[in-house]
Amino acid sequence: MNYKKLMCSTIAGIMVMTMLAAPAAAVTTTDYTIDTTKKTSLTLVKIKENDGHVKDGNGLADSTVTNVGMQGIQFGALKIADLVSVTGGNQIGFYFDNVDRGYLDLLSAAGVTTAQTTIDSHTYYTTEDLSASIKAMNLKAGSTPGEVQLNNYVRNNPSTKRMPATDSAGKTTLTGLDQGLYLVSEIDYSAYVAQAGRDTDVNTDPGTKEVVYNPTSPFLVSLPMTDQSSDAASKWMYDVTVYPKNQTATIPKFIVQEGSTTLVQSDDREIGEPFEQVLTPSAPVVIEGNKYEKYVVTDTMVKGLAFVKVNQVKLGAKVVNPKDKNDFSSFETLTEGTDYRVNGTAGDRTFSVEFLAAGLAKLNARTVNSQVAVFFDSVLTKDAQDGDASAMTNKPTLTWKNQATEEMQVEGNEPRVYTYRLNVEKKGVTDATKVSFGVVRMSDNQAVSFVEESSGLYHLFDNDKDNPSAKTEVIHPSRDGHLTIRGLDDETYEFTEKSTENGHELLKSKFQVKLVGNDPVDGNLEAATLSTDGKEADITINKGTASFSAENFASIVLRTGGAGTVAVYIGAACAFAASIAAYLMMRRKRRA
Repeated sequence: MNYKKLMCSTIAGIMVMTMLAAPAAAVTTTDYTIDTTKKTSLTLVKIKENDGHVKDGNGLADSTVTNVGMQGIQFGALKIADLVSVTGGNQIGFYFDNVDRGYLDLLSAAGVTTAQTTIDSHTYYTTEDLSASIKAMNLKAGSTPGEVQLNNYVRNNPSTKRMPATDSAGKTTLTGLDQGLYLVSEIDYSAYVAQAGRDTDVNTDPGTKEVVYNPTSPFLVSLPMTDQSSDAASKWMYDVTVYPKNQTATIPKFIVQEGSTTLVQSDDREIGEPFEQVLTPSAPVVIEGNKYEKYVVTDTMVKGLAFVKVNQVKLGAKVVNPKDKNDFSSFETLTEGTDYRVNGTAGDRTFSVEFLAAGLAKLNARTVNSQVAVFFDSVLTKDAQDGDASAMTNKPTLTWKNQATEEMQVEGNEPRVYTYRLNVEKKGVTDATKVSFGVVRMSDNQAVSFVEESSGLYHLFDNDKDNPSAKTEVIHPSRDGHLTIRGLDDETYEFTEKSTENGHELLKSKFQVKLVGNDPVDGNLEAATLSTDGKEADITINKGTASFSAENFASIVLRTGGAGTVAVYIGAACAFAASIAAYLMMRRKRRA
């Protein structure tokens, strides 16, 4: 028998690094020995499941795995068995002995049977025996999933060696370990929150979060293990490196840019104007049979924003760093009432999309890492803050549960919506309430409707929250000449003076105010112009507020109108008649 070839083929399955690292199998040899005086070490390098690196479980460090580590995750390593050399007949085999009774009882209580091997009336365990049983335990569903039970066993065991939290490279190491079989568990991953730049789903927003979606299932690793590199089967490795992986979850959120299909992280809108947003939560592929049992996408909006309706819910292969709404055009469209239900009605500040049994089945049937896309309309309401660069935001949340984990959540980034304010100071009149304006939005040549909040203060009409009877298309300054309009977009608005105070002339020409926001990241206006008859006038900007003044001049010829005009005509006629009478009297005197 070729000893080295037998060792390589037998030890080839020593560890499965995707979700399970298995111990050394029983082998046969005549001179294969372990230095039982040596201590061992275990190094874990925590990486994402979808980072492109596929480790074969050879226990060797790999210098090519860089910039993919997951920081802040803590593992525990609990020795549960001894690795021993057993002589039987003319062969020596390596088996596991003195297996932790609590570990075996845990498996047994869950209905998991662990196979055994008997040699000379003594019970031992092989790699195959223990690998099969821990895999079955990891897949065990129920009120407390098998993975959770194993994690709790390691977490709460006083003999567990708690490893330092992984560093920025995802690395952590334990040294000075006794030889044997270790049950390794990811006991705390709550500290892992990656910002944009580590995750590329939203490359323009610093608030994107990424959390562990599926932790690494508890796994077994033998210390030492055989070196499977080249033809070194007679060599034991006492320093072992393992690359456990996690599935991670994000819920990137976008605004569909006005007038396009481009996805942005900030935009400006008018009060009362519906606009579309997109939620794109992760849907990692089901592994090890851990099927989805719950999948809920929730969005919570601040005061000033309101939900209108869900337009579509779609499912497809994960899109990294989407930039356009059409990036999801190939996704399958799900059916409301069959695949999902919407919890929430128009005007609410919170709504959710909850997957039903048919939708969960579609998630579970996916064979690649996937993504859900929720397209919905929202609207700025009359409660929106404006003019001071305040952002209206909404916070998305993904809540999920699968057979192996307890219920978990991840929050997403918060895209920003802004709206602007215009201040007009009316000069040259005593009572500016006699002045009135009509406003037209130049992009669609439509008259703008308003609601008066107080004298001289208006906001754009809010279809959902304002009383239609309060709607007006004519606005008036306060008595002292101040007019404020809330809830404007980066549009051009044309003002026409409809009336003014008696004794003053109407403004001769219409004037246009152009607000330039350019999809702001800070809510400030980039520019504003005021023009009339093609000539620009002074206008100032303070954050998201533009201000200017307009002046009426007194008439050179008395301008009254209505009954006043009749009075002028009568006065003129009387004066003309009086002059005729005086002329006739003078002629009579001369004749006399």
